[in-house]
Amino acid sequence: MSGERRVAIGVMARAPVAGTCKTRLAPLLGDEGAAALYACMLRDTLDGLLAVPAARYVALAAPVGDDTEIARRDGATALASHVFAPWEIVAQRGPDLGARLRAGFEDLAFGHDTVVITSTDSPTFPTEPLADAIATLEDGEVLAGPCEDGGYYLIGARRPSPQVLDALFSDIPWSTSEVMSRTRERCAAVGAHIREVPTWYDVDEPADYTRLLDELRAFPDRAPRTAASLMIDRG
Repeated sequence: MSGERRVAIGVMARAPVAGTCKTRLAPLLGDEGAAALYACMLRDTLDGLLAVPAARYVALAAPVGDDTEIARRDGATALASHVFAPWEIVAQRGPDLGARLRAGFEDLAFGHDTVVITSTDSPTFPTEPLADAIATLEDGEVLAGPCEDGGYYLIGARRPSPQVLDALFSDIPWSTSEVMSRTRERCAAVGAHIREVPTWYDVDEPADYTRLLDELRAFPDRAPRTAASLMIDRG
């Protein structure tokens, strides 16, 4: 653990275009409303992560459509108006989520010893435990933030081997309730210890939206832009 840490933080993001994000909330909020909510969740995620010390902050932009050079460029361009310094934009690449996570991880690992990638689906997750975990992460150790639905809202590692990257991003049933359990199993098989930060929840379904409303009524500063968009009084 000696020496200065070079940390890179990435966020899997997309431009908040109606009909392309938070689609399971569209029946409740409408396409425009779901996109507006996502825009606030994205900004709160980016703002919140600046509390975690890092050498580089990168928004990993989803392509617009298929995984082509043009689609990647369009995705990065569309996201640009929603991202601010010190955040940079790098295009996601790869045919599926696992490939895109691995590509993002490898891009961020250049010049950095510790990489963490988060989603935008959990804008109120606490960043202090994440910062503490990063500061004490051992070489080869994995960092994960489990979700209550069986997935995870963040994944990271310090100087992982290719075998650990394979364990993290290959042969995982993405978008199922088995993602975190399979990740644990695959890391155990290659001898990689997982450090876990507090379990949190994704905001994907109407019930999650109701839970977010309740949380932000009590603690609006956890996601102030989202709280303001929901017209929650912070006074």
